[in-house]
Amino acid sequence: MLEKRSTKQILADSAMELLSKKPLHKISVQEITANCHVSSRSFYNHFKDKHDLINWMYLQKEKELFENLEKGESLYDALLALFQYAEKNQRFFANADNTGQNNLNDSVFMQAKNTLILTIKKNEGLDRLDKQTLFMIEFWIHGVCDMSRKMLVGKATESPEEFMDLVIASTPERLLPYIKNTKKQPDMDKCGTIRGYKG
Repeated sequence: MLEKRSTKQILADSAMELLSKKPLHKISVQEITANCHVSSRSFYNHFKDKHDLINWMYLQKEKELFENLEKGESLYDALLALFQYAEKNQRFFANADNTGQNNLNDSVFMQAKNTLILTIKKNEGLDRLDKQTLFMIEFWIHGVCDMSRKMLVGKATESPEEFMDLVIASTPERLLPYIKNTKKQPDMDKCGTIRGYKG
């Protein structure tokens, strides 16, 4: 049975198709709607403008990644899936709005940071982490975040798998078990927010 697509998804698919051919600043709302036979009025019932649509697309990808974490997927697998998606859709990421990319990147890695903190605390029975471990997590997350921007815009020379091998090789031993999912992940709510996380 075919899954019925929402109007938002139809518009997103249309934008994705157009962004595989040219940059966002050369695509109009009218072009997006004509490409999928949806009225402009319907577009504006769902989105403020084309940038709002692009941000929604990024948020959907973010939601999918967090749902996978909720199901017990490791941070390694979640990040690998993100980079595989970026590689498959290089033209989209290269042509889309940078703000959306930054929002996705920042949000995903903030969630990765929070996941690491709570997972370590939960598995080691700690109320709080020591300063060195917190610094290590922050340092590692920022490194992965900065390096991954190349992957999101198709400028990386490594495949997603090679990139993640380098990430693992650069991961402090203290964090490795929690990246590779040899420990239980924390409980998360339906929105992908970690239950009980207070920083």
